[in-house]
Amino acid sequence: MTSSENLKITLNSTQSEIDKLIESRKHNPDSTEYANNLSICYVKLAKIQKALNDNSGELESYNNVLKIREEMLNLNPDDIENACSLSASYQHVQEIYENLSDHNSANKFLEKLLKLGEDLWQRHPDSNLATMNLVIIYYKMNNNEKLIEILSHMKRKNMKMDTPIMMLCNLLGVK
Repeated sequence: MTSSENLKITLNSTQSEIDKLIESRKHNPDSTEYANNLSICYVKLAKIQKALNDNSGELESYNNVLKIREEMLNLNPDDIENACSLSASYQHVQEIYENLSDHNSANKFLEKLLKLGEDLWQRHPDSNLATMNLVIIYYKMNNNEKLIEILSHMKRKNMKMDTPIMMLCNLLGVK
């Protein structure tokens, strides 16, 4: 069996799982567990579609993820993990639009990503997850001034930094 055939089997299996979760969610519309599992399945589906070079399918799947994660964040605005998952989804959609050379749409998602990241960090400045999320955003935007500000904050607060972040600090001269 070829890898393409394996991907199509996995695609069908994932779609079936999504259909079951959608049905279950109809009976439990307030269940964050079903919503989270459904968004995870859509991410899995998007990755399979990407491997199959199905840009429109990948984009549609990520739009479903965005809808679910935005709903979840509206219900619980202080859920850092969901906000970071939403941020990752914005990044994926932004990258898809970049790859499709749709720079206007890509920039709109970059703006959403920045607003979410800054919002999250303002509410949780001591959260390593929220801070790392903002580091990724500023790095992606090539905003060294803001990147230095956030990295300096991390150092002052003795926050956990992995090797790539330490290398970035050294590169930008953050003491």
